[in-house]
Amino acid sequence: MPKTPRRSASPRRPASESLAASGAFYPLVFAQSPVPMWVVDGATLTLLAVNDAAVRDSGYTRSELLDLTVPALCLLEDLAVVFAETPEPTSQGRALVGRLRRKDGGFMEVHLTWTPLAVEGKPAWLVLRTVPMGREPSAVASPMAQLVLTRSLPELTASLIDAHRVLQAALEESRATEAHLRVTLHARDERLQDMQYRIKTTLQLAMSLFNLQRGQNLEPHLTAPFAASAQRLKVLALLHEVLDHASPATNIDGSAYLHALRAAVIRTYRVDTHRIALTADLEPLALPLAQAQPCGLILNELLTNAVTHAFPEDRSGMVMMELRGSSESSVMLRVTDTGVGVPAALDIHQPTRLGWQLVTLLTQQLHGELVLERDRGTCITVRWPR
Repeated sequence: MPKTPRRSASPRRPASESLAASGAFYPLVFAQSPVPMWVVDGATLTLLAVNDAAVRDSGYTRSELLDLTVPALCLLEDLAVVFAETPEPTSQGRALVGRLRRKDGGFMEVHLTWTPLAVEGKPAWLVLRTVPMGREPSAVASPMAQLVLTRSLPELTASLIDAHRVLQAALEESRATEAHLRVTLHARDERLQDMQYRIKTTLQLAMSLFNLQRGQNLEPHLTAPFAASAQRLKVLALLHEVLDHASPATNIDGSAYLHALRAAVIRTYRVDTHRIALTADLEPLALPLAQAQPCGLILNELLTNAVTHAFPEDRSGMVMMELRGSSESSVMLRVTDTGVGVPAALDIHQPTRLGWQLVTLLTQQLHGELVLERDRGTCITVRWPR
């Protein structure tokens, strides 16, 4: 086997100047090309110049690469094939498939295109790597397979430049599309925020009108229905207030929303919390808007019924509200009180009073299940799929 050529200590001109002087290649394309390139001395197989891509992919520094030879970059078992198959610089260009060593000790399968050129009047080779670096070597029948180079270097260079222009145009188009989408999404978000503000304002206005009407000298049997209707509007208004802080806008914090509803019920019905304790055990669940609205209305009806009917004649007790993600596929809402209990004749699946009718209809809207238990008070459980 021939001895590994060593680099001569004699000084030489920078390879980029030699390339520019010879007119064989464009220095700018050589330096900035994403394809790793080497210029190899035709006599000694030492590296005369390397571009940035070759430095980056090999793991060596530029100075380290320029101190190496082609045989030093090949695996031992490939050296003989390199010397046998590397064409003479005066012959026709060709391509070789083989393996090259990286600085970290690993190696990669590469496709090297060898094209003859002259540097300072001496024969040399321009070598291009056209298989991506870092690919694990695949099983190949022959370590060094020969392919005849059918296109000249100027043609290959022109194709490379054309491909770069096409990619640049595609990149500019992609950036323009992204900018347009950002503007469109921003405008949509502004419209949604404006719509949400208008809905919340309208609900608050309607609630105020109900409260004003209730403040008039109404007959006693009309006062409670007006108060209940105003409270239901309050539930919807609270939903939009919580939605202001939701991210993403299609989900809301179920725990924060139901805590706000609990506080609203206490204020509306002037609940004496020393006599009736309203406790909450709420998991921080993200509820979709389509589920949060009926869930809030159901809780409002159940809490209202408990604080207004479960503790007559100054009776004291406790009302407990729970929200659970009982499993990955379902959500559970439960309201339990220690009061006198609901009438024995009540059929929650065929109710006659408006509040219970709303609870039943909203449970159906959630595709859920409604369960009533009458053990030591009242326990209402609503469970629905996520």
